[in-house]
Amino acid sequence: MAIAKAGRFGTTAAVLAATSASGLAFWEFKRSQIFAADRGFRERYRETGSETRFPFYGKDSGYEIDYMIELGLQPGDRCVACYRLAALPITHAAVLFCHRWKTRGGPAAFDEEAEIELVNGQRHCQHPVRPGPWWCPWYPGGA
Repeated sequence: MAIAKAGRFGTTAAVLAATSASGLAFWEFKRSQIFAADRGFRERYRETGSETRFPFYGKDSGYEIDYMIELGLQPGDRCVACYRLAALPITHAAVLFCHRWKTRGGPAAFDEEAEIELVNGQRHCQHPVRPGPWWCPWYPGGA
């Protein structure tokens, strides 16, 4: 009887481990597709010559508009960030999902906020620490 229970536990654990590994592999595959598209955006940005005129805003077009918006920012303005779950490592995505679930009952419609600062004539938005590798602890807002 005890051997049969141990066998079922071992089978269940093996199925759970295989399912988790498959899910993690799929997550990382989807992340690699997102980053491949981002590399394409950056390459087209460099080929257009926009890097000599405008900073990179992470988009494929519209640099002029974003540059004019940046010029309109004043010290003290708020800057908010909303992370894309699929682009984060699965450990950080799980933390962010729980954070959103916990805080969405409140007024926050974003993950982080910072204030625009003027440093040497340039506008800077100092957000809390951004997510690093999957093994580094991280919490939205740096709390």
